[in-house]
Amino acid sequence: MKLHAYWRSSASYRIRIALNLKGLDYEIIPVNLFEGEHRGADFAKINAFKSLPVLEYAGRQHVQSVAILDLLEQRFPEPSLFPKHPDERNRALEMAMPIATDLQPVNNLRIMNYLKDQFDVASKDVITWYQHWIHETYAPLETMLGQIDLKRGWAFGAPGIFEIMLVPQTYNALRFKTNMSQYPTLLNYYEHCLEDEAFQKASPEAQPDATDT
Repeated sequence: MKLHAYWRSSASYRIRIALNLKGLDYEIIPVNLFEGEHRGADFAKINAFKSLPVLEYAGRQHVQSVAILDLLEQRFPEPSLFPKHPDERNRALEMAMPIATDLQPVNNLRIMNYLKDQFDVASKDVITWYQHWIHETYAPLETMLGQIDLKRGWAFGAPGIFEIMLVPQTYNALRFKTNMSQYPTLLNYYEHCLEDEAFQKASPEAQPDATDT
């Protein structure tokens, strides 16, 4: 397997976590998202959407992080990324999908650059935009996670789809200096996730293309 990824791409981060949780070997192919390498003609031949990540597996290129997660689950069902009990599976998805479908689509680099380049939005106002949408999603997530007994460690018995979405987004929220003090349960759980080897190996700073800036 080869994973075309950028070290700070939250969608790439998701797939690194999933691959590690499933114990799969993969090679990172760095793509410099910050410098726009993904927008070039060469990368368009790999992914017509010109986005990351791209997973090369079984003779083709697989795109879109949620679709890649589904592929990994179908091809490598154990350990599963989803709770076995239907109610817990549903709750895990209820908590994961707002990050994947409501929050990340309006807060990714492409959107923030468009705000600056096309509408002359000041950088500080783009950060305000970013932080607003974090709060819109994290406030209800804090309530939902607070309703789960975390004495067993993992919210759903083992790390999976919720943690795969939560950790990269929280990493970015902290990087953009979002005030997270009103989400103590989520922050504590984020720190719990970071103690796990699969998450440590997936961390942005552990990637071959990581830089100091």
